[in-house]
Amino acid sequence: MKCPSCAQQFTDLTEDQRCPLCGAAIGVMQQALARIYVIVFALLMSCLLYAVVAVVVNLTKKPPVTAPPQLKVILLIAALAVYVLMVVVERSLLAGGTVRSVQVAVTVAGALAETIAIMGLVLFFLGQGLQLFAAFFAMSLVGFGYLLVRMPVYVKLLCNPKD
Repeated sequence: MKCPSCAQQFTDLTEDQRCPLCGAAIGVMQQALARIYVIVFALLMSCLLYAVVAVVVNLTKKPPVTAPPQLKVILLIAALAVYVLMVVVERSLLAGGTVRSVQVAVTVAGALAETIAIMGLVLFFLGQGLQLFAAFFAMSLVGFGYLLVRMPVYVKLLCNPKD
């Protein structure tokens, strides 16, 4: 096995599930990552479910246009603000350095990424079309991509938690 903290190879963990070379809490990290993966998977699947709903509704009966024209611009600006909020909140929560703070940071960032897809679904149901929903859905996936890119940071923090 290779330790994610010190990057050294070892064969067995210590009795308390730590790296025998650097003392990283491998057992704690593995449990916390499993929870994080389940949460992010659930959030991502809900976004995919929104896409299925939009496609099915679009195939059966397109919603009438009832949205004011400014709403499209307002929600686009809000989606961009969500990106900024996602980064700021995630990094401030990670500053805690505990296992719980890492899990909360990822959960909140994932929920914010999902929010962008919800904005697109709202616009779709207000008659703005499937293409606009697809754009918001893609922006939501970029948010989830951010979580994927940040995964090494989460692993490092979980190997050496402050709690």
